[in-house]
Amino acid sequence: MRTLHVIMPQKHEGIGGADMHVLDLAAQQLTIDDMEVAIAARPSSRFRRLARNSRVTVHNVSGGGTLFAATSLSRILKTYKPDVVHSHGYDADYATQLALLVTPSWRGITIYTQHGIVTDTLTNKLKTRLNYAVYKRADGIIVVSEHLRTVVAPWTPPQVPIRFVPNAVRKGAINNHARRAAREYLGVHTDDPLPIVAFVGRLSREKRPEDALMVLERLGAEGRATTLVVGDGPMRTKLESSAQWTKFLGVLDDPTAFFPGLDGILLLSDTEGTPRVIAEAMAHAAFVVATDVGGCRSMVESSNLATLVECGDVESAYQASCRHLSEESTREMSEPLTIEQMASLVVSLYNQAQSANRRLASP
Repeated sequence: MRTLHVIMPQKHEGIGGADMHVLDLAAQQLTIDDMEVAIAARPSSRFRRLARNSRVTVHNVSGGGTLFAATSLSRILKTYKPDVVHSHGYDADYATQLALLVTPSWRGITIYTQHGIVTDTLTNKLKTRLNYAVYKRADGIIVVSEHLRTVVAPWTPPQVPIRFVPNAVRKGAINNHARRAAREYLGVHTDDPLPIVAFVGRLSREKRPEDALMVLERLGAEGRATTLVVGDGPMRTKLESSAQWTKFLGVLDDPTAFFPGLDGILLLSDTEGTPRVIAEAMAHAAFVVATDVGGCRSMVESSNLATLVECGDVESAYQASCRHLSEESTREMSEPLTIEQMASLVVSLYNQAQSANRRLASP
């Protein structure tokens, strides 16, 4: 089975959760018998490097807007001839659908993964509605939370299967040596006795990093924690200029290298799917303070590692962080979905969609 993933990675050399999802999924699919896998993307140098490290081929569709990407993608469909096109995210979905319209000779199946819905502006609301229109021509849809299933289902033809496949993560070692190494990787001095609390994610409006920074700054000023921001994005310059106690590290490629050093994370977003960062934190026994949006509740409802707060409630996020910091000895690790399990669930949907497609094509 020849598969082509389509994604338009984060700008500013960042690597978002969806980007890491695609890289992990493609790399794992390469280990499955009779599978060939490639990615069509507008790759940053960081994305290309991570793909190369995983031995995943990347076809470049950069150089213009969605129409240019669709034209490039159409050429790839004709030369690579995938059995499956698997698209991830708004811009990738639009380019994929346009490419299919101008490539009527292609006869494979199309799968779309909904990683999260963003409706914070009129533009994003319109993009979401356009995305729903794309789903009407899908052979299968993957959602990363049960909440997203309920949102997507009314816009999807009844014959199109919708499969819930949560984000999976790779778990690093959990021991004192790994913790020391991770703290050094984060630039925290070995003599620093304070726990580390961080925001890990893209510094963009829907993530509300300004709320997380207010909590981090207060924890740092009171000497409760060493506070960090891991990530990049359009809001970094403004946020970093206002920070006095919090260190900004930019994007760090390998989560398994630094998550063992974290004691807690803040994720105070307006919208989420099933955030990788939550699974990564809890898999490494770090507490989570997150907003009650998207699939966050389903990820944490049975865990003593997490507290959910309302969007914009910075004071409750601060109080929850203080409480978790005082309960360090009671934390227990969670067992996340593995990359292998995730890939198996995705490929099973490919097979289901292919079988349905063959039945429809039969005379």
